[in-house]
Amino acid sequence: MMPNEWEKYKLQTKEDVLHELLTEEIARLDELHGKTGSRYVIRQRVLCLLVYFVVMAVVVLLGHHPIQRASLSIASTIIYAGVTFTLKNRRLSHLMRKAVASPETELSIIAKNDSYVEESKSLFDRLWFVALVCGLGIAGTFLVDPVISPDEYAMAALSAKPSVQATAEPLVYTKTKADGVFGWRQTGKSYTLVSFDAGTGTSAAIPAEVNGLPVSAIAERAFENETTLVSITMPESITEIGSYAFKNCSSLSAITLSDNLKVLGGEAFYGCSSLTAITIPAGVTEIRGNTFQNCSKLKTVTLHDGITSIHAYAFNNCKTLESITLPVGITEIRANTFEGCASLKAIAIPEGVTRIAAHAFRRCTNLSSVTVPSTVKEIGSSAFRDCKALRTITIPSACVVDERSFKDSPTKVIRK
Repeated sequence: MMPNEWEKYKLQTKEDVLHELLTEEIARLDELHGKTGSRYVIRQRVLCLLVYFVVMAVVVLLGHHPIQRASLSIASTIIYAGVTFTLKNRRLSHLMRKAVASPETELSIIAKNDSYVEESKSLFDRLWFVALVCGLGIAGTFLVDPVISPDEYAMAALSAKPSVQATAEPLVYTKTKADGVFGWRQTGKSYTLVSFDAGTGTSAAIPAEVNGLPVSAIAERAFENETTLVSITMPESITEIGSYAFKNCSSLSAITLSDNLKVLGGEAFYGCSSLTAITIPAGVTEIRGNTFQNCSKLKTVTLHDGITSIHAYAFNNCKTLESITLPVGITEIRANTFEGCASLKAIAIPEGVTRIAAHAFRRCTNLSSVTVPSTVKEIGSSAFRDCKALRTITIPSACVVDERSFKDSPTKVIRK
């Protein structure tokens, strides 16, 4: 600043002068920003958008459901915005304090570096821009994976859980012969098994009655993570098994289900990696999502024709499943149902099935024979991807086949 420029400020204190100069400089930069725009802010917006969409891409890979993806995207955006805005405000405050202490140097820095002031007015202190990015995140997470619709995900399939509910009734405990402990809750005129501690035992025999009342249900997570259990027997009085009931019982190799069973919950046997065979009773009409996923030693599954629906991921990654007869009542092979069943050699799709969904038989590397009925109208993306042994397949002439249905498979498609 030239000496004569100080004359108009000679009656003011040094602090007032510096404050006024700084205010004028900020006003000048605001005017410059208003007239010409700021390449710096534009660069910041582009950079932050790129970073945001990279974060969103990672979220998409981690999240299996659009709502989960959208929530993670919004959270990451708000956290990123908050941290950045806080740091920029602190940086600007620090600059102003230094400007008051040494104007000749710091005011020149401000004049030469518009970005210091403009950073305080960049996109992160404009809530409308954060809202816009959040909106893009929500829209993007629903559009990124159009191949598999939300209702085909296992979590969506598990949304309708069995009706086993905890009540206000106090728990009743009984011991087993093998040092295990059952936890019971009375539900009306029957008892529900709600917990089990195996103790040192490797087997569990569920009694038919407790306190003179029948045992009618096994609640959600009742046996979850009981990794020492090898065998379980249950009485004929049981009509319902809740979701996750035997999840991750990794040593469980033998179980006989009640003939009166009507409801088998999702993920009921998820991760039972020692289970070798299972027979579904005649009263069960639905195999819910993920029910036998990761049962890596499951070789034999017996289904009946009364089953009308098999949900997504039901037999996913059952690596040793060699054969299965699908019930005639189903109308769709849902997404990822048999993905990773590497030992499956042949499959006959029953009449009445209209759709084979995305990834239904992906990575069934030994699958060499597939019978497709005339009722099938659609074969989804990657339905038979990585089926290395599938040389030929005959499908209806009117069937719509996604261009990626047989990707990485040596399959010749024959129309009839």
